[in-house]
Amino acid sequence: MLEVLLVSGRPEMFSDLEAVLASDREFSFQRAADGAAALDYAGRNAPHLVVADDELEDMSGLELVRRLIERNVFINTALVSSWSEPEFHEKTEGLGLLARVPPQPSPAEARALLDQLKTIVSRLTGPARAGGST
Repeated sequence: MLEVLLVSGRPEMFSDLEAVLASDREFSFQRAADGAAALDYAGRNAPHLVVADDELEDMSGLELVRRLIERNVFINTALVSSWSEPEFHEKTEGLGLLARVPPQPSPAEARALLDQLKTIVSRLTGPARAGGST
């Protein structure tokens, strides 16, 4: 099972993403309301993906991503952003983000993100361990 951590103080931010996650038995998800809670959770667990809102109560989403990869360079991260593609690339260069997520991603955008995660995990671990049964 692939675990996703959703980080936002705005519960509605990921409502469609949560619905897609809940409908797919290959995924489980947890929520964190701020960066400190996300760092604590990621330090105790090994989520396959952390999706961070761009603005958190205690830090920016970009700062959270930086702090997460300082702790675990292999963690997959995605950041909610309304920046243009060039601006996003400039601000996140070198961080190895899996994706830029639009504010309130649609079900299709959520599915695309999760499919991208499945592809990456399957390449790293083989198809039998990418969330499917062995």
